[in-house]
Amino acid sequence: MSQGKLTVLHVVEGFDKGAVENWLLRTFLYSKEKEDSINWIFLCYGNSDEAKLKLLREKGATVWESPVKVSKIISFWIFLRSVVSRTKPDIVHAHHDYLSGLYMIGLLGAPIKKIVQVHNTDRDLPIRPGHKKRISFWISEFALKCCVDEIIFISNVVRDYFFEKSFVPNSYKVLYYGVQQPREIKDAKKILKSKFGVKRDEFVILFVGRLNPVKNPIKFLQILAVLKSQGIKFKGILLGEGNLKPELKRLAKILNLQKELINVGFTREVSLFYQGSDIFLFPRVKHPVEGLGLTVVEAQMNGARVLTSDGVSHEVTLPGSMIRFLDSELPNENWADHLIEMLHTTFSYNIENADLASFSLSQSLKAYLKMYNSL
Repeated sequence: MSQGKLTVLHVVEGFDKGAVENWLLRTFLYSKEKEDSINWIFLCYGNSDEAKLKLLREKGATVWESPVKVSKIISFWIFLRSVVSRTKPDIVHAHHDYLSGLYMIGLLGAPIKKIVQVHNTDRDLPIRPGHKKRISFWISEFALKCCVDEIIFISNVVRDYFFEKSFVPNSYKVLYYGVQQPREIKDAKKILKSKFGVKRDEFVILFVGRLNPVKNPIKFLQILAVLKSQGIKFKGILLGEGNLKPELKRLAKILNLQKELINVGFTREVSLFYQGSDIFLFPRVKHPVEGLGLTVVEAQMNGARVLTSDGVSHEVTLPGSMIRFLDSELPNENWADHLIEMLHTTFSYNIENADLASFSLSQSLKAYLKMYNSL
């Protein structure tokens, strides 16, 4: 412990667009502003946004960038141990689910506490199928059982999945991500409609997420096509990037949605889109279940109506929000009926005084600090 503060080394992929790293960045900045009771160290092994690394360093964090990828496990062990030897952390907090077990083995004998955080319902390792992968899983689970002091799950869904597929740890906790209370954007609907040329009598239907099969943007477009066939006037906005982008462009043409669909890509103005839209539509596939569904939390806290699937846990529901969960396999016509009903239901939400419950950034930080100090 340095100068009365705990030193925590977080092992992460990289500070780019990943949800885990961006949550950590938010938490770090909030901690420096409100608590400043931890010495923060980050070890990154993947690509990072240089502006984010600069911000971390300017605010007092120590950042190490690994010269080797985590897939080169022996070399990564050596680098990790050298960082631990130089920085002398009280705790190493790893964020790579099962992969964390493989490199935690490299810290055997080190006089530190070890935490692994499980963020996904995905029992996998980035290794080709075969004997090597099976052996790596055995080593990983052995390390998680025997070499780790605490396992954290980001939701009850992730915890239950882990228990079913692996084992019940001796010591574990469920701790949610913390989210920053947003500021209400005055005239958000008017600003968003003006920005994209949306007519006053058109609804704005929003999708936020990676454009991949799991997030199911194809069903989003299919539901929009049903709405158009029923004479509903709208603009559908896709906020995200991913490998389905070319296919979605082709599908929009087939469904005759070129005039209704707006593909924005990646943006930092997410709150404007949540607050400026009439409904957030997220028809994610049912399996695998979303680890948490942070976009669904963010949509609610920004006052958006939310129509999502049972691929997202009900535990993301915020008090006072308007949210509905449907079977992802229901016909598109059923989804369209629910969406229309929600659009015509009066709803108001006090954004700046919303009850974020366990997702409050202050409550989340307190829970993590309590956990760190209890080890």
